Amino acid sequence: MHGGVSGLENSRYLELIKRQRKLQQEIDFAKRTEAKRIIEYIVDMMRAFDIQIDDIEMRLSRAYGRKTIAPKYMNPKTGQTWSGRGRQPLWMKGRNAEDFRIK
Repeated sequence: MHGGVSGLENSRYLELIKRQRKLQQEIDFAKRTEAKRIIEYIVDMMRAFDIQIDDIEMRLSRAYGRKTIAPKYMNPKTGQTWSGRGRQPLWMKGRNAEDFRIK
């Protein structure tokens, strides 16, 4: 036998796990501290330039700068649609696109 369970008190592995947990706590604290500082800076800049939260939300939305393309084709069985851009959906492969055109 190799010391059994009682030998685990001095285990290198367990010591590393303890250090990892402590380090993760320090990382989390540093991240929260930095995030707070950055948020305060952002709020100061928003006030200085009269930027509203709606301006930020619009900028962050996926729709910003993109036009919505109306779908041209629809799978009658599932209701899935395709605009005709990008990769052709599997439900249209090998079939006549006109059969799926939205009228």
